Amino acid sequence: MSVRKCLWCLKEEGEVTFEKEAHIIPQSLKAKLLSENECDDCNKFFGNQSPLDKDKKPAIDLVLKESLFVSRYRLLQPLYDVDYMYKKWRFSSTYFDINKKTNTLRIKPRLKLKKSFQQKLGTQLKRGMYKIFLETYHLKTGQGFNSQFDFMREYVIQHHIYNTNLPLLYFQNNFIAISPKEFIVNPQIMFWDGKEDNSFQIPGFSTFSLLGHIFVIPLNEACSINYDFYFNNAKKSFKNIEYFTDIDLTLSFLNDKKPIRKRPIIYT
Repeated sequence: MSVRKCLWCLKEEGEVTFEKEAHIIPQSLKAKLLSENECDDCNKFFGNQSPLDKDKKPAIDLVLKESLFVSRYRLLQPLYDVDYMYKKWRFSSTYFDINKKTNTLRIKPRLKLKKSFQQKLGTQLKRGMYKIFLETYHLKTGQGFNSQFDFMREYVIQHHIYNTNLPLLYFQNNFIAISPKEFIVNPQIMFWDGKEDNSFQIPGFSTFSLLGHIFVIPLNEACSINYDFYFNNAKKSFKNIEYFTDIDLTLSFLNDKKPIRKRPIIYT
């Protein structure tokens, strides 16, 4: 039996423990995919505010949940009755006010007004998406320990020490990134590499979608620095995320005059 090794701190069994379930996407989003290569110490790190972080940024898992919770809520609306969703999944939010009667969501004032707070959340969102990417990539390929991903490990685990800043490119779309129903009920990412739309295929980058959003992430340190190459070669409209609200948190392109839950969405 092979010795388990942590994808993040690179420590093996005996140095660290692997007793707790480690969710690739936060369990608070009802995700079920687990990582066998996330030790208990790193699992605790993702779920808690780091005591070493002078900026006191919130936990990575919390920011991921708050960033994607609204998207999942909206994508489920055409499929389920609102009362059923609340009873089954107990939707709640730290950063949003939810009015179940009017079926509306509103960002809480403290998030709207504090630019520095939005930037802290934006940083944690980016670190979280790198985490999700590398753990999913390793689950599918077994290649996550490759040294080319060391820059990701440093960013995700040691950002509060070195204050590094990697890009996370976000596709500013006006249509939904269609996902199978099970990828919404049980959130997980879909890789776009190799899709027919070659405008998403740029060497050195990986494109993936998650709960209606499309992200682009560099696959090596050189591309993480020279990501302007992607902008110059992509035929799509991307932006580099800096603030929490740089992503379309509520999937606003779904809005129309009809109640959102009655709009048809076709899943493949």
